[in-house]
Amino acid sequence: MHRSAIKRKDWWMAIVRGDGDIVYHPWRVLLQQAKVCRLIGDWSRAEKLLQDNIEKAYLYGDPKIIASAQSQLANILINKGQHREAYELVNRALVYYRERGDKEGIASTVNLLGNIYYHRSEFDRAMECYQEYLRLSEELQVGGDVGLALTHIGLLHYERAEYEQAMACFRRQFQVAERRQDLKQMLMALGNMGNVYLDLGQDDRALYHYQESYKYAQIVGDKQAIAFSLGNIAIIHERRGDYMSARDGFIRQLRIYEELGDQVHGCESMVNLGMVYANLGDQERSDDYFRKQVEISRSYGDRSVLSFGLYNLSRSALLRGDLSSSQQYIEEAVAIAREIKLNYYLCGYLNQMARLRLAQGRISEAASSAREALDRAG
Repeated sequence: MHRSAIKRKDWWMAIVRGDGDIVYHPWRVLLQQAKVCRLIGDWSRAEKLLQDNIEKAYLYGDPKIIASAQSQLANILINKGQHREAYELVNRALVYYRERGDKEGIASTVNLLGNIYYHRSEFDRAMECYQEYLRLSEELQVGGDVGLALTHIGLLHYERAEYEQAMACFRRQFQVAERRQDLKQMLMALGNMGNVYLDLGQDDRALYHYQESYKYAQIVGDKQAIAFSLGNIAIIHERRGDYMSARDGFIRQLRIYEELGDQVHGCESMVNLGMVYANLGDQERSDDYFRKQVEISRSYGDRSVLSFGLYNLSRSALLRGDLSSSQQYIEEAVAIAREIKLNYYLCGYLNQMARLRLAQGRISEAASSAREALDRAG
């Protein structure tokens, strides 16, 4: 056993027990198992495997192994919406890598830090992290990391309705991924390009990109990517007035997210389901989804998605004639959108505020909000 373990030393860590005997822990084997579990959607098992690795890393005592284990565990915690725990792990690992000038380690952990800031809607900090990640990835000539950095930077531009910059990032990512035949990154780029076309009102082009992304997601077998694509296609159904097909797509999407324990993206499904049920005339069920989503989004600090739910609750309250609640919801949504520069969504929020002000008889304020919405839309 010992000879076999020594031959595969890169896959095992040797831990000296108190009695002087040596035991071997297959930390890289478990890491690869966790990656497979992450891909197929068994996130709970992935977390357990990575938690085992981090416990053994502390016993082993090598700071580099500890930093690596911290980063790997943080990655799955980010996906599960446990951002506070992930933030602590990432920062500890990043301190180690910066002290030693380990560029590869810095790149991987600064990317994770950017993801945490992104989900906290701290977009300026996230952009700084992703730009450093891109610079280091280009310097190290790691194609996959270059593509991932471009995805993240493109998404930040997309959130701010900076469509030319976003599309440039996604197209470049697709080109990098296509040269490497990296299907995972190709499907990500296609889906994100579809989102840009959707916002620009080019639904046919959006649908084509979503369907291509879904095709690759099924080939890869990545449950989260499949869920993304199902939701995107459902959005096209919704825009075309096919609310039953849209509902079915969003329900399938939400079920996958619930299986994964992915609260972050599950909240986006709840927003969409709330809107579909509103269009189907089931306002009670619609509001239930919005309230649940707002509660979850507020709990982990994703203010971008939080603002969507607040906006929709404001619309519902206005329809019921509850002007006080409608005002409370929309004022918070507008404040969030201004602070984190959600330019695309701010147009809709300001429109809702104008409708509310009109219902309240505050004509000049309604005109001011509507005028700002129009200016920003331009």
